[in-house]
Amino acid sequence: MPNKNLLIITAAEYKVALNIPGVGVYMLGTVNTIGWDDSVENELIYAVGEQYAVGNKQNAYKFAGAFSLQNGEMDSILSEAGLKSATQIPNAILSITSLVGGPSYTYLNMCLNTSKVSVKAKDKETLVNIDWTATNVI
Repeated sequence: MPNKNLLIITAAEYKVALNIPGVGVYMLGTVNTIGWDDSVENELIYAVGEQYAVGNKQNAYKFAGAFSLQNGEMDSILSEAGLKSATQIPNAILSITSLVGGPSYTYLNMCLNTSKVSVKAKDKETLVNIDWTATNVI
């Protein structure tokens, strides 16, 4: 049986960087979760005299995702950028890289759409949850 260990990428083998144009690139050191969803709208094409679709055209790409990190790290980045909320960051770039030869993604022209924080009594950490959309991925 072949060894599949090289195909398995653990969370510890990913690195995440946030680039705020005109301010700086930040290696995010406290990312707790990260996820991304690349999709494309499709449309079935029909013709007169045909019962089944004659084609399936792709037409609008969508790149979205979410990540969470320690609120203290995000506040530090925002302070350096002169901002109060992650939603004020213009045209951000997010890079997600696997250190073991796996996939690397760079999302361009990002809008950080939401920045949610919930503080609970006796919690050991406070996370900020950020949802985003982007115009392209390379």
